[in-house]
Amino acid sequence: MSLDIICQGWLAKEGGKGHTYKNRKVRWFVLKDLFLFYFTEKPADGAKNMTNLKGMIYTPACRVKDNPTPKKGPSFIVESKDKEYIFSVADSGQADADNYLLSWRNSLEYVIERSAGFKVRGSFADVDLLVASWLVCLIDVLFVGKEAEVLEGWLQKRGGKGHNYKNWKKRHFLLRGNLLSYFGDVRSKEDDVSQLKGFIEMSQIVELDTTSDHGVGYDFNWRLLLGNGKEYIVAAKDEAEKEKWIGAIRKRIKKLAKLAHPIALDYKETVVSMARLSRTVRGKTPVSNFFVLSNLNLRYYKNDISKEAVEDDWGKGLLGTMPLVGCAVLPEKDVPDSATVIDVTGNRFLLTADSAAQMADWTENINSLAKDLVKQIISRGDTIRLNCLARSESQNNGYTALCIDKNNIQLNFFMLKRKVDISFKQLKRVYMSDEEIFCLRYETSDEIRVLNIICANAKGVHAAIHAAFEEVKGERSEKKASAQKLEKRERKKKKKTDSSSPAKKPKPKKRSEAEPPAEAGSDADADV
Repeated sequence: MSLDIICQGWLAKEGGKGHTYKNRKVRWFVLKDLFLFYFTEKPADGAKNMTNLKGMIYTPACRVKDNPTPKKGPSFIVESKDKEYIFSVADSGQADADNYLLSWRNSLEYVIERSAGFKVRGSFADVDLLVASWLVCLIDVLFVGKEAEVLEGWLQKRGGKGHNYKNWKKRHFLLRGNLLSYFGDVRSKEDDVSQLKGFIEMSQIVELDTTSDHGVGYDFNWRLLLGNGKEYIVAAKDEAEKEKWIGAIRKRIKKLAKLAHPIALDYKETVVSMARLSRTVRGKTPVSNFFVLSNLNLRYYKNDISKEAVEDDWGKGLLGTMPLVGCAVLPEKDVPDSATVIDVTGNRFLLTADSAAQMADWTENINSLAKDLVKQIISRGDTIRLNCLARSESQNNGYTALCIDKNNIQLNFFMLKRKVDISFKQLKRVYMSDEEIFCLRYETSDEIRVLNIICANAKGVHAAIHAAFEEVKGERSEKKASAQKLEKRERKKKKKTDSSSPAKKPKPKKRSEAEPPAEAGSDADADV
């Protein structure tokens, strides 16, 4: 379960009070939940790839304040218990420097304010990589369903592909929350990180190879392959110990996959189609995987698996899960047997089938199931939550959370500390204006407005909102038609009642004594 990126971009950082080195460095910053990460280069996949990570700041122990002595252009200070960081724009000639820094400052203040009541074993700040990794573990323990399950013990480890050193080392492993951490020695207490050597984020494991042919001298070994291409070879003392660890790792991967979208826990999941297809991640070699499409998710496995095994416990060898809400499949124009699959956060891969017809079927099924699922969620009265970057006609609104229910669309702009509510009665049109931008055209009390939304998967988010819009309009049309039908039936029933009732005869007039009798054959005779 990955944590949300609230803000990211280039900034210049200088060391202030408490720093030995106070020179100016330009870094790529990622504000991700409670941490401000900084990298020497922009990571290809948000903050998941830690290859170029230089450090991180634990934000709950910080505060943001003005810089009383700015050197060049606007800047602000992030102050921790013992240190200060001075932030400014990376390019002094940047046109929108004030607004850019304001968005960063507001984002940091939002995170600090939101985490005011969150403390982990006291007040930590300016944490180095080792301390931060342990804090991430504790945070994931709290955020992934308050997971209390822990497995720890001694194992042998060596680096495989992607590592400089490939010798065997004895390490004390801890599986907890979203992390598999390893230490040089047993921890003396719960929050002891002095011996922490590294960690593996469970959501980054793309392959778990349990065959024991990866090491010499350690028979009970297995291999972990991560999305960034790195390999870890781990060995246990015997077969029972190996099976215990592999079972625990698989269980953790499956739970994280089921938590990919909250609706997966509330809706019954059933298999729709299964096939072996080719999956290609950017810059990687194509890999053959067994794909299972359900009414909620697109899952892929290393080996073929039966429908019964999948529906029982989603089977063994699960490599990844892509929730259908906010998912989009985009056909490749020049390659008819391939299509790009993108989830709501922008993660993508190229999917290749045996034929163009098979690919067309999978594309149609995924897109139609995603649309049907959105309609089902809305009709049931649940809320859909999607995350993206948004911008309006005049300003960059930054990280935005969209909440969609049967009444309205709510956009929370965290960087600007404001929100916009658009009811479906106000919404006039939902459309794409570019490959990465879709638009909401809505009516206020005095004008028509257009909000442009930009995100890594504009097509998928647009499809989700459009499906919700259709469902709400359909429900209202049905209610209106039903009300009109009922009204027509009531009118018809009343008319029928009136026509079947016997006509009342008028009462004869009483003749007054002064009135003369009527002549025979006159109309008065007929009345009498």
